[in-house]
Amino acid sequence: MAVDIDDHGRVRLNGRHVMTVDRAGRAYDPYGEPIALLRRDGLLYGPDDDAMGWVGAGEAMLPGDEERWVVLTPNGEVVRYDRGGPRPFGVWLGCRHPATLQACTLVTHLMGMELRDRERLAEPHVSVGIGVGVSIGP
Repeated sequence: MAVDIDDHGRVRLNGRHVMTVDRAGRAYDPYGEPIALLRRDGLLYGPDDDAMGWVGAGEAMLPGDEERWVVLTPNGEVVRYDRGGPRPFGVWLGCRHPATLQACTLVTHLMGMELRDRERLAEPHVSVGIGVGVSIGP
């Protein structure tokens, strides 16, 4: 999957325009509908003031968490932290300047949250544990 941000803040996923971010910290879909607003203190809110976490320059936290879940390293690598520990989550090119680092982190957080939700929906809904069964023997 290739994600690009052009000079006008348009975010493209594999060439398809999926959102736009502006210098004021607003993210909106290709039709102009709001997705999120990043406040100066790093708190991120969605439509209807839904908490969407915290986004700083190079790291982000999910809503209600106190630990970062994604980090952009100085060389552009994105690391995702979850219950399995740290794992690679992509690479950004051109995100070293503080202004672009914030934009790249915001896009990573927003798109990463969507990917995370998709992963959860795709997980099998089977529980594993100790249970009681009936066996028919000879």
